[in-house]
Amino acid sequence: MEDAKAHVREAARLVQEGRWDEALVEAEAACDLAPEWPIGWSRRGGILMELQRMQEAREALTQANRLTLSWPWPDTDQARRKQASELQRISDALGRIGKGLRKAAGKAPGKVAVAMAVPSATRPHLAAAAAAAATESTAGINM
Repeated sequence: MEDAKAHVREAARLVQEGRWDEALVEAEAACDLAPEWPIGWSRRGGILMELQRMQEAREALTQANRLTLSWPWPDTDQARRKQASELQRISDALGRIGKGLRKAAGKAPGKVAVAMAVPSATRPHLAAAAAAAATESTAGINM
């Protein structure tokens, strides 16, 4: 897992420098090393969006969403905030992809056909964490 985290950190550094293709290589390496880790898939999806590879981005972000919901997050407030923040970021990205794909296809805007809601019935603590994450900065939470 530490190797995958190192690749995600390197991808973030490359993104800061605008080196998107190299950042994608790093994010893909993270996914290959830890295919069950949602953060690698989320970063890969975001980079693919910037590269305008929307279908691939949607697939990566959908995988990130699925893994984020099933990842064994520690039962702490910080972990709940991080999970809620990650879910919100994935949801926002998928929404932008849906709008972009509809626009490209010439379709009128409508509801994004991606189920991204936090399943409050199965994970009630996430609803509260999502609300908290929306109102507070998560800048201090590390990967």
